[in-house]
Amino acid sequence: MYRKLQFAMMFLFVFTATAWAQQDPLVGTWKLNVAKTKYNPGAPPSSAINTFEASGANGVRHISERVNADGSKIRQEFTVQFDGKDYPDRDTSTPAPGAQPAATVADTRDAVSVDRIDPYTYRVSYKLKGKPVQMNYWSVSKDGRTLSVFSTGLTATIGVYQRMLVYDKQ
Repeated sequence: MYRKLQFAMMFLFVFTATAWAQQDPLVGTWKLNVAKTKYNPGAPPSSAINTFEASGANGVRHISERVNADGSKIRQEFTVQFDGKDYPDRDTSTPAPGAQPAATVADTRDAVSVDRIDPYTYRVSYKLKGKPVQMNYWSVSKDGRTLSVFSTGLTATIGVYQRMLVYDKQ
């Protein structure tokens, strides 16, 4: 009896997670459309890939890999639930060839929280030592083919910035 209950519980969990992943338009791989992306100030990345995988019943694992205009590479990864709580934001970045090690994402933020506003829109708050430093809105188009990321923040090196990044689903 206990084995049947275990099997039923495992089946229910896998089925629920799979069904949620198929329904959540954010889940998948997204490639930056540089022509539609706007950076203020500065140049947009030369390339970027964002991957979102279902995590639990109400969350995602996010992996972002990008190459900046100066050739530096940034890899960011976090797993969050859509509950507004802070989760660690991990970063493994490399400086541009021949450049001095620059500030990395880890120097500018160390935590992230995500709230789902509606099935297509997410509010993402990045923090450094408990203080907000960047606010993003992820918005998936109704047809599920475009992810727009509206970003604003403040850093010591560039001051206030605003960006609109456009990604195409792969």
